[in-house]
Amino acid sequence: MHIQSFSNEVRGLIAGITKHFSKAPSISFGNLSFTPGDLTTLLKSAADASDAAKTQKVVWQNLLLIAKAEVLKARPVVALFKTYVLALYGSNVEVLTDFGLVPHKKGKTAPAALVAGATKARATRALLGTKGAAQKKKAIKGAPPVPATSSPSATPKASP
Repeated sequence: MHIQSFSNEVRGLIAGITKHFSKAPSISFGNLSFTPGDLTTLLKSAADASDAAKTQKVVWQNLLLIAKAEVLKARPVVALFKTYVLALYGSNVEVLTDFGLVPHKKGKTAPAALVAGATKARATRALLGTKGAAQKKKAIKGAPPVPATSSPSATPKASP
């Protein structure tokens, strides 16, 4: 049951007690017994508490909306200022802790990513037939230079 509907229900019960049981010495139901005044006081206290809770809930919701709006305004400024401070002071831990910041840590590359990168590099070299600098030097030293031979054409063409 919602707080407001409970409060309305209890206020209706209080009105009924006042109208129909005000002269009764006591009201007994279940294993309980109350005087009309005691029962009215108990119910009124519950209704007042639920009304206060409803009021506070509305106040809290309004404050929450205000806080969200302020955070939305400040968030981009905070991000830019943090970036500025980190760029300005780099890895100076003492100064950064004054701002409540820590220097950026260089991320570690996962072993799986390293293996995938090496496999891809090997596949690319095999596909393109490229060699590293050391293999190129060995290839140049080990192979004798090929002399350039030019073979003239066998017979010149006659002009008509």
